[in-house]
Amino acid sequence: MIPIDYIILLVQKLIKRYGTSDPFKICTELKVSFKFVDFDDLMGMYAVLGRNRYILLKQDLPEFVLYIVCLHELGHDQLHRELAKSAPLRDSALFRRLPIEHEANIFTAEFKHSDEATMELVRSGYSVDQIAKATESFSDLVSIKLELLRHKGHELKNIEYNPNFLKFAEVGSYDTDYTPC
Repeated sequence: MIPIDYIILLVQKLIKRYGTSDPFKICTELKVSFKFVDFDDLMGMYAVLGRNRYILLKQDLPEFVLYIVCLHELGHDQLHRELAKSAPLRDSALFRRLPIEHEANIFTAEFKHSDEATMELVRSGYSVDQIAKATESFSDLVSIKLELLRHKGHELKNIEYNPNFLKFAEVGSYDTDYTPC
């Protein structure tokens, strides 16, 4: 298992180095090709073929979901590239509790949600669901971020989350009519 502090530091270095938290721009800078495909049962996939790295994304996902899936797959690129050389990493259920999936989720939560903005919303009394809606995210991803904030020393109450959120097989897992606050 990759240490949480390593993942947090990696995210900070990538954002600082490339001056953005846009996963598509970072993929371009890192020479990771991304393509939109017509998957039936996958939201995303990361693969290494020879010296080429690829992120494949389901083309008809809502924009905010594409962003999150791309971050998740970028996490695989940065954390699990050697593993992907032997077989593509396929995500039909993006946020599973498998160790490599959980590590990619930590990467995604740290990338998507800044400490300052998240803590400001917490101090303003926002619930996890309200933070998710305000930040175009998912409640369970926000819960992972709150775990990271606790890990960094912030005093926050424990919040349970569903490690199987965004499971593509469950049609209601994401709201395609999602409207942020």
